[in-house]
Amino acid sequence: MSDFETIPCPSCGAGNQAGMGFCGSCGAPLGVPSTPVPPTPPPPPSQVFSTPNPEANPEPAFSTYTPPAPTRAATIPSGPLTDSGQSVSTAMIIEIVAGFFGFLGIGWIYAGRTGQGIGLLLGWWALIAIGVIFAIVTFGFGGLCFCLAPVVPVLSGLWLKSTFSKS
Repeated sequence: MSDFETIPCPSCGAGNQAGMGFCGSCGAPLGVPSTPVPPTPPPPPSQVFSTPNPEANPEPAFSTYTPPAPTRAATIPSGPLTDSGQSVSTAMIIEIVAGFFGFLGIGWIYAGRTGQGIGLLLGWWALIAIGVIFAIVTFGFGGLCFCLAPVVPVLSGLWLKSTFSKS
């Protein structure tokens, strides 16, 4: 005789140790007789593949996308334009700001006058190099010429604006 009490499974009849909640053979709950549940039949083919009824649904299956209307008109830059179609004011601001950092002529390149911009850029660098050499030779007194350096980008920007405002 065994040391533990066995309980038969109400579904399959296999012996299980007392206190177990489910049958070790079939997995049915112990203590409650289980009745086999018949499997659910598959749905009839008419429910699986329904054909669209145009009378029941007058809208098409796929609608076309209509983009929303623009809320504001496209902005056209006011004022004169450069050779490359850019705003003269933008080119002038680029010329002045880049000139303060040693890149005089960038505004002209932006405006479409590449040759003139490169000439100003190389000429500005040469002028700065000559000023540095002059400052070294004169023991710093030549550095006083750099007081006028901030004026040159402003003059170049105004020159750019007047050139394109005429045309």
